[in-house]
Amino acid sequence: MKILDLKDLNNLKDNCVVTLGFFDGIHLGHQAILSALVNNAKSLNYKSVVITFSDDVLNLFKMNNNIMLLEDKLDCFEKLRIDYVLVLSPLDNFMSLSAKEFVDTYLEKLNTKLLICGSDFSFAKNKEGNIKYIKNNTNYEIIEIDDVFIENNKISSTYIRKLLNEGNIVKANQLLFKPFSLKSKVISGKEIGRTIGFKTANLLVTNPSKLLKHGVYFGSVLHDNIHYKAMINVGFNPTVNNQLVDLKVEVHILDFNDDLYGKIINVSFLSFHRNEMKFDSLKELKIQLDKDLNILKKMDI
Repeated sequence: MKILDLKDLNNLKDNCVVTLGFFDGIHLGHQAILSALVNNAKSLNYKSVVITFSDDVLNLFKMNNNIMLLEDKLDCFEKLRIDYVLVLSPLDNFMSLSAKEFVDTYLEKLNTKLLICGSDFSFAKNKEGNIKYIKNNTNYEIIEIDDVFIENNKISSTYIRKLLNEGNIVKANQLLFKPFSLKSKVISGKEIGRTIGFKTANLLVTNPSKLLKHGVYFGSVLHDNIHYKAMINVGFNPTVNNQLVDLKVEVHILDFNDDLYGKIINVSFLSFHRNEMKFDSLKELKIQLDKDLNILKKMDI
């Protein structure tokens, strides 16, 4: 897979099948679009292209509760065997373009022959570009992919966020390309966990963290290509923190003693265990954590 920049578009010779979107989370609805993209490109001997957006663009749309950061998204695109990805950022000023200007600037230079899109496909200023516009103003073929439903719910990024807010991590993971995860740097903390025998890695909080229901999760940590069971707490640490202002993500990794400070780790969330609780003392907290840990040890993760 190649990440294109705008200079590449001036020299691109390949005919392309193109899709466009945020693809936040790459859920089953997105996967239907991306599979159609890859399959049609292969059958036509064209290249598959995804036009997507930087994390900064989400902030401009006041969508800073993204499910997946761009780095993880690109990794998924590669696993799906996408040929080219064009990432647009606010610096490209694409949001000020008319539909015609967007087509001329991007789709024409990509030698677009076929567009794959979902029902909510739109582009350009004020979303004036859509399926009707493409059909009436270009020669591109277009394939519309039907929405995907589960239990009468349209599978969408909005629906995934709702599941994460509710703590329904198991159902969310069933709909995502891979289990919900946080890839983040380990930062310094108060090290209170050490005093009660529960050493934790404190993660730098990223936007996806803010989607999660507060509480204790069971999951895994990937480090040096080895998976470790992990117990993850997301919340404000009410037992030791009265202000309840700064969100914390703390990971206790089973059978692991290496120093992770300053390193990037990948934490996958596999099940929601219990709500965050405030205890009267660190002793009571330790008793509950021991109970939680015993349950995790017996689980097949």
